[in-house]
Amino acid sequence: LGLTLRALPGMGSEVIRVAPLTAAHRAGVEAGDLITVAGEIPAPTPAQVRDAFAAHPEGQGLLVAVTRGTSHRVLVVGP
Repeated sequence: LGLTLRALPGMGSEVIRVAPLTAAHRAGVEAGDLITVAGEIPAPTPAQVRDAFAAHPEGQGLLVAVTRGTSHRVLVVGP
Protein backbone atom coordinates (compact mmCIF):
# COMPACT_ATOMS: atom_id res chain seq x y z
CA LEU A 1 0.00 0.00 0.00
CA GLY A 2 2.83 2.39 0.78
CA LEU A 3 1.11 4.63 3.33
CA THR A 4 2.07 5.85 6.76
CA LEU A 5 -1.14 6.81 8.56
CA ARG A 6 -2.27 8.23 11.88
CA ALA A 7 -5.75 7.97 13.35
CA LEU A 8 -7.98 11.00 13.74
CA PRO A 9 -10.81 9.52 15.83
CA GLY A 10 -14.25 10.06 14.34
CA MET A 11 -12.75 11.52 11.15
CA GLY A 12 -10.58 8.85 9.54
CA SER A 13 -6.88 8.37 8.90
CA GLU A 14 -4.47 11.15 8.02
CA VAL A 15 -1.80 10.31 5.47
CA ILE A 16 1.61 11.16 6.91
CA ARG A 17 3.73 9.69 4.11
CA VAL A 18 3.21 8.08 0.71
CA ALA A 19 6.00 5.85 -0.55
CA PRO A 20 6.94 6.48 -4.20
CA LEU A 21 5.96 4.00 -6.91
CA THR A 22 3.23 2.34 -4.79
CA ALA A 23 -0.46 1.83 -5.55
CA ALA A 24 -1.40 4.76 -3.31
CA HIS A 25 1.14 7.03 -5.03
CA ARG A 26 -0.10 6.05 -8.50
CA ALA A 27 -3.71 6.74 -7.41
CA GLY A 28 -2.79 10.27 -6.36
CA VAL A 29 -2.89 9.94 -2.58
CA GLU A 30 -0.77 12.69 -1.00
CA ALA A 31 0.65 13.42 2.44
CA GLY A 32 -1.87 15.51 4.34
CA ASP A 33 -4.89 13.77 2.79
CA LEU A 34 -7.55 12.53 5.20
CA ILE A 35 -8.95 9.13 4.27
CA THR A 36 -12.62 9.41 5.22
CA VAL A 37 -13.86 6.17 3.61
CA ALA A 38 -12.00 2.99 2.65
CA GLY A 39 -14.21 0.63 0.68
CA GLU A 40 -17.40 0.69 2.73
CA ILE A 41 -15.79 1.70 6.04
CA PRO A 42 -16.49 5.28 7.15
CA ALA A 43 -13.87 7.13 9.23
CA PRO A 44 -11.44 4.18 9.08
CA THR A 45 -8.56 3.75 11.49
CA PRO A 46 -5.15 2.96 9.98
CA ALA A 47 -5.70 -0.73 10.79
CA GLN A 48 -9.08 -0.67 9.02
CA VAL A 49 -7.50 0.92 5.94
CA ARG A 50 -4.87 -1.85 5.82
CA ASP A 51 -7.53 -4.53 6.41
CA ALA A 52 -9.76 -3.11 3.64
CA PHE A 53 -6.89 -3.40 1.16
CA ALA A 54 -5.91 -6.85 2.38
CA ALA A 55 -9.49 -8.13 2.06
CA HIS A 56 -10.04 -6.64 -1.40
CA PRO A 57 -9.81 -9.02 -4.37
CA GLU A 58 -6.38 -9.21 -5.99
CA GLY A 59 -6.15 -7.16 -9.16
CA GLN A 60 -9.03 -4.81 -8.36
CA GLY A 61 -8.90 -1.26 -7.10
CA LEU A 62 -10.42 -0.12 -3.82
CA LEU A 63 -12.50 3.06 -3.67
CA VAL A 64 -11.09 5.51 -1.16
CA ALA A 65 -12.63 8.89 -0.29
CA VAL A 66 -10.17 11.56 0.75
CA THR A 67 -10.41 15.14 1.90
CA ARG A 68 -7.61 17.41 0.75
CA GLY A 69 -7.94 20.88 2.16
CA THR A 70 -11.50 21.91 1.29
CA SER A 71 -11.95 19.45 -1.58
CA HIS A 72 -13.26 15.91 -1.47
CA ARG A 73 -12.09 13.23 -3.89
CA VAL A 74 -12.81 9.61 -4.60
CA LEU A 75 -9.76 7.65 -5.76
CA VAL A 76 -9.28 4.10 -6.91
CA VAL A 77 -6.24 2.59 -5.23
CA GLY A 78 -5.14 -0.64 -6.75
CA PRO A 79 -2.84 -2.43 -9.09
